[in-house]
Parts: sequence; structure tokens; C-alpha cells
Amino acid sequence: MASSSPLVIWRFTDTKPGHENQSLGLVEALSEQVDIEVYDLEALPFKEAIRLFLKKSLPLQDRLLPSLIIGAGHATHLSVLAAKRSAGGRSVILMKPSLPTFMFDHCIVPEHDGLAAGRHVITSIGVLNRIRPSTQLDQDRGLILIGGPSAHYDWHDDAMLERIRMIVERDSRHWLLTTSRRTPDSFVDKLKYETLDNLDICFAAATGPDWIAEQLQCSGRVWISEDSVSMVYEALTSGADCGLLPVQRKRDNRVSAGIDKLVEKGRLTTFDEWFRTGGLKANDAPLNEAQRVADLLLKYV
Repeated sequence: MASSSPLVIWRFTDTKPGHENQSLGLVEALSEQVDIEVYDLEALPFKEAIRLFLKKSLPLQDRLLPSLIIGAGHATHLSVLAAKRSAGGRSVILMKPSLPTFMFDHCIVPEHDGLAAGRHVITSIGVLNRIRPSTQLDQDRGLILIGGPSAHYDWHDDAMLERIRMIVERDSRHWLLTTSRRTPDSFVDKLKYETLDNLDICFAAATGPDWIAEQLQCSGRVWISEDSVSMVYEALTSGADCGLLPVQRKRDNRVSAGIDKLVEKGRLTTFDEWFRTGGLKANDAPLNEAQRVADLLLKYV
């Protein structure tokens, strides 16, 4: 690619926020290295994607031919393949695909999904995200990120409240706590009665889409409830020292195995360890997986 030409990217989306976060994280990381021109495209319906793949005739609609075609989410797989067959470029899927990996040029797969790195697979520590390591972390500011019950985790209001109180009472810095759309109403109601002097609460309904990202850029210490896996990786990327608030697992699985690996590597401090030692492990090597993957992909275009 000539230095004066932008890197053309077709980004297919299924509009799901988590998948949007992953593909935008990669696109933004690429933009920090080279000039880019991005076309955001909605994933085609299944039958239409099959038809256009077989006909090799995806409409270009005045779009420049792509160097990279990026998709996140199962619904984008066939659209990415149809676009590659029609317009060329390298296909990039941000997940363990539902189709054989050899059908794509690059599959960016979290290492906890169990695929080995190889010709078509680049493994990442967690899913990609839009956070970048911060140079403005304030060690006097703490952030507590609360999730809720999920397919993998149960939830107990009183146990979580007790741990939050212990953290805030033992650590005198200023703390800001936020909830998520999964946080039970019963827990939200109980939080409304918390009156700790060094704790402010901002409920999820009062936050915008970039609010957590903004807080992660300035909070030197972050506690995350274990069920909030994406936020764990985002906090580790920000450069903050990170603690893990335990949530009862329904069963061990690939997601919890990924969390356990972060603890084993010393990236996360468990609540029990913090209770014994009074401190969190320093985040001396923040994650920056979107940038690392972007640098690898640029070697191919």
C-alpha cells in the first residue's frame, strides 16, 4: 500500500454493542498507525449473503475496494466472505468462528476459547476493546464496576454489598461506583441507602455510552465484579490496578478459566488476597490487545 493511500476497511456489523466495541477497537487502533477510510456496513441477511457469495457480485455502491474486511459476531461471517469473494481484501473475524477458520484470512480469537495460534488464528488476551492505556490515572480516584447475574454467574446482594463496604471503609481514597443493565433492581434499591462519605454512586441509567471509558482513563484503582468479563479486560487495558469482586459461579467454563488465568499471572488481585495484604498488584504491563493485533494485521496489507 502506498504511503499516500488510505487503508480501506469494510466493517460489517450486527449492531450488538459488544461486537461493535470489538470491531471499533480494532479500527481505532489501526487508525493510530495509518490513514484509514472506513465503510460501516450492516450484515446481510443469511440468504442474501449466500446468494451474493455464490454470484460473486456484492454491490460496490461507489465504495473503494477494501484492504481489510472486518466482522464481529456470527451474523457477519457470510457477509465478510461474500465481500472478500466480490471485492478482494483480507477477511478478519473477531471471535472463534462458527465456520472453519481456514475460510478466513485471520480469526482473532480470545485465548480462553482454546484455539491454538496458527496460519489463520491470532490469539488475544480477552476480546478486543476500545480502551487505550492511560497516562492520566489518578491514584486518589477509585472505580467500582458492578454487573449482575448472567448465564455463568449467580448473584447475592448482601454478599456483594458487604465486600463493597469493606473496600470503601478500609481504603480512604474517593470511590465512584456504577451499576450495569444486568444489576438487579433489588441491589440498586439497597445501594440507594448507602451513605459512606468517600463513596459516590452513579447508576447505569444516568450514564452515557462513553462514561465508563472516561472513568477508566482517570481512575488509578478499579474493582470489577467477576461476572463483568468485558470490563475486566477494559480495566486491565487502562493501566489501573485491578481487583476482582467474587460472584458465585454456576459452573467453571472457558470464561471463568480466562479470569483464573489473569489471577494466576498476577494481573488481577482477588478479594481474599486483598483482604490479607491490604493492597492490589501493580498493573505494570497494561493490556493493549487491539493495538497489538492491529500491528500484526498491518504486516499483511
